[in-house]
Amino acid sequence: IQTVTIYPADIAKLEFVTAPQVLLAGEESSPISIETQDEYGNAAVVDATTTLNLITSSPAGHFSIMPAPGWSDVNSVPISSGTYQVKFYYQDFRTGEHELRCSGPVEYGWDDAVQNIVIKSSTVHHLAIVGIPESPVAGIALDITIRAEDVHDNISSDYLGTIQFSSNDSQASLPATYKFTVSDSGVHTFLSGVTFRTADTTTLRVQDIDGEPFGELTGINVLPGDCVSFQVTGLPEAVPVGTPCDVEVKALDNWQNVATRYSGTITFT
Repeated sequence: IQTVTIYPADIAKLEFVTAPQVLLAGEESSPISIETQDEYGNAAVVDATTTLNLITSSPAGHFSIMPAPGWSDVNSVPISSGTYQVKFYYQDFRTGEHELRCSGPVEYGWDDAVQNIVIKSSTVHHLAIVGIPESPVAGIALDITIRAEDVHDNISSDYLGTIQFSSNDSQASLPATYKFTVSDSGVHTFLSGVTFRTADTTTLRVQDIDGEPFGELTGINVLPGDCVSFQVTGLPEAVPVGTPCDVEVKALDNWQNVATRYSGTITFT
């Protein structure tokens, strides 16, 4: 009987040796481990401490060597001489399936380790109102979209609440109370849903009937519509023939706002 010792070949690649994870947005991952391996998948130690580069396809992803409270963002991690594994942690604030990639020094020619990680939205935190221009015109119907979002502004696709609208424009037309459905996936568009009619700075609010979540747009500068009529004021009920009088003429839109954009020529009869 003879014992034969088989040693690994030279390092040829990097591999993730922990299973892919599914996280909530903002949640810290469990330890993620990378291993140096030969071409046959055997663990192979590094001869000298080597820096491995960490890359994510997500614009909101972060790596750290230590978990919280010792978290500190890094884009590389050292694997110590005489070892074949190193671990790190990951956190992401954008939902979706993102690619994690670990690469060694270019001159070593090692194959990169690649693994996908799935980030899901956390619990709904607020309602976002999308589609209202900064200065809408009175009387023009606007398409608006309501998005149920988590604290990181990701869509909370499982939101099924009932919402209602309000505004300090007493003449405004607003959508009726609406219950989100599964097919909405956290987003619903109301075609021609909002029409402001008072030329003023106004507010639009959407709120779950249970109180939260809610969303609000303030400082909406509603502009008057086109001129449709004139209002003449200043004439007394009786005036002697030949007596000059001061009168004021206002150009008005269909909702009695002063049509400030009117620049036509008027005549009196």
